[in-house]
Formats: sequence, structure tokens, C-alpha cells
Amino acid sequence: MFRKEFLYFQDKLFIIKRVLREEPDINIEVWKEHLSADTVLRKEGSLYFLENVPDLEIIEEPEIVNQ
Repeated sequence: MFRKEFLYFQDKLFIIKRVLREEPDINIEVWKEHLSADTVLRKEGSLYFLENVPDLEIIEEPEIVNQ
């Protein structure tokens, strides 16, 4: 099973898709598309490629049926 890392930033929850060292020749838009990331954050020389986790809500409680 794969382990996912999450990041909470500005009242939003994100899945960390990949962390890359920031380099002058890196094409951020290409990496965003390749990783299906919608947000990129920069911190201490690293780029964090993130996917926003949408708000979840219970639409309907499951009904338990005894047979």
C-alpha cells in the first residue's frame, strides 16, 4: 500500500504529489501537468507539487438492512 503525505496550508488540505529541489532550469508548468498538480509551493529551496483535496460531505447515511 502506498503512503500519502498531506499538507495543510491556508485552511486547505493538499496531497503532496512530489517535492523537487528548485533549480533555475526547471519547467514548473510541465511538472504540474505531469503530476496532475494544481498548486506549487516554494519553501527553503524546494518546490512542493500539490493536489487540492476537495471538501467532503456525507450526502446520505447508508441504510443497514438485516437479512
